Amino acid sequence: MRNKVTLSIVVVLLTGLLTANLLADSKDDDIAEITDVIQKSYFNGPFNRMDTKSMKEGFHPDFVMLSPNGNKLKKRPIADWIASTERWKASPEFDKEKAKADCKIVSLDVTGVCACAKIETRENGKLLWTDYLSLYKFENGWKIVVKVYHEHE
Repeated sequence: MRNKVTLSIVVVLLTGLLTANLLADSKDDDIAEITDVIQKSYFNGPFNRMDTKSMKEGFHPDFVMLSPNGNKLKKRPIADWIASTERWKASPEFDKEKAKADCKIVSLDVTGVCACAKIETRENGKLLWTDYLSLYKFENGWKIVVKVYHEHE
């Protein structure tokens, strides 16, 4: 009887350890995927490469950027942001070198199918924005769904 109890305890402990390791591996995979989406679609989308194709791939079609406007919120959909990025890139005043920014993921928190990333964007060493990107995991991968931000003086 004692051997059966001991064996049962060992099986439960091993199952728990295996499950924990699988969950940790899954979370590591999610972190890698989220980081990739942010780098391709955000860092190289409206910044650096002005790659609107990557923006279309990494942002959910219902994405919205929220900005404070008095006691209200101004909402900017991804289609508007992509269109303005394309217009800016095509304008005669556009300077590819001036469009470059140093973007950095400061923190990333993942819970199940939800994630939140804190991003800092600098130009010439000066901190311009602190952004908070929210992401959801869909059948076709992680997508950026919301952005709120603080513009530094």
